Amino acid sequence: MKRAVAPIQPRLLTPDEAAAYLGYKSTAVLASVPVAPLRISLDGAAANPRYDVRALDAWLDGLSGIMPVALGATAEDVAAEDEFNAWSARRAARG
Repeated sequence: MKRAVAPIQPRLLTPDEAAAYLGYKSTAVLASVPVAPLRISLDGAAANPRYDVRALDAWLDGLSGIMPVALGATAEDVAAEDEFNAWSARRAARG
């Protein structure tokens, strides 16, 4: 029996794909996005711009108030940061 293979989701997106990923039809939206495209050239020729999905996600997470987790952060690091943020909010509320 053959196993179904999940489709590969590319990490780097063309400008058209990046705009669609963000929910827009026009690439003009990318002028407002503070994520710079990568330019990777394997043969020395001019490279086409590619947008990193993770960089776009991190930017969106920041906009929506979701704290992006730093690369390499452990669960203990995240818990410690959450605890510090709760303490800081209680202290600020006291004045």
